Amino acid sequence: YKIIHKIATSRHFKRNDGHKNEKLSIRLDDLRSEWIRNDRAESQFDMLIATEGLSDQDLLDLERQIFRLRAELLSIGDVDETLITEANEVEAHHTHLTTQSADLEKASVDLAELVEELKRDVSGKFNNAFKDINDQFNHFFRLMFGGGSAKMKIKTHSIEHIVEELSGEVSELEESRQNDEPLQAGIEIELSLPKKRINSLDVLSGGEKSLVSIAALFALISVSPPPFLVLDEIDAPLDERNSERFAHLIKEFAHKVQFIVVTHNRTIMEVADVLYGVTMNEDGTSKLLSVQFGSPEVV
Repeated sequence: YKIIHKIATSRHFKRNDGHKNEKLSIRLDDLRSEWIRNDRAESQFDMLIATEGLSDQDLLDLERQIFRLRAELLSIGDVDETLITEANEVEAHHTHLTTQSADLEKASVDLAELVEELKRDVSGKFNNAFKDINDQFNHFFRLMFGGGSAKMKIKTHSIEHIVEELSGEVSELEESRQNDEPLQAGIEIELSLPKKRINSLDVLSGGEKSLVSIAALFALISVSPPPFLVLDEIDAPLDERNSERFAHLIKEFAHKVQFIVVTHNRTIMEVADVLYGVTMNEDGTSKLLSVQFGSPEVV
């Protein structure tokens, strides 16, 4: 029995010695690896010193700085987890705002491109329409005056001239200067009457100004006809011959525009389809009468 016990005890110690040897072998391998890393680090450090040209005093200063930084880290102590959480939240919010800012900048660029595209489109359509209106204006002007010519021009002012006249809104004027866009201040009319040396509206008579207005009005109607048009005694300054020309225009355009005309001119009344009149009875009350041409009845 004693022999068996000794054998078991011997085997137990042998196994323990095997485990210890295995641990020592692993530890020895770790030390060898660490020695190799340290040797490499030392070699790299020596190369860095040689490359940077550091002196012993420089190395001493760096060592002191390392000790100082370590002391500062120790004085800080443990980092509060709440601060880390708050920092992460602030960083996430900053990232979100940065993304939104980038989106807004992109939207601003896209909007500016859209505005420029719309401006080009509107400018093109305006120029085409203005040309058509100008052609029609010259046509109706010659028709109303029996000759001559007329032309509409966009009235523009220089920035300097407007700044002299206006005291405010200088920033808008400067912006227009930078964008090289003319300031459209209205329409000028250049005209030439037959057998007269007149090229300005200011020297025309009341009847002639009315004819120019009628020519401009029907030029607009011919390019973009409205469903109906109300004219309040526009023919008042016209003589009989010009009233006939005006009546002819109304009759010509009546198939696509409904005209409601307030007039006392018999020549204009003759081309109307329906006449409405207001009379006063003996008792002082007003009475509305209407006459439809083509029908003998008076309503």
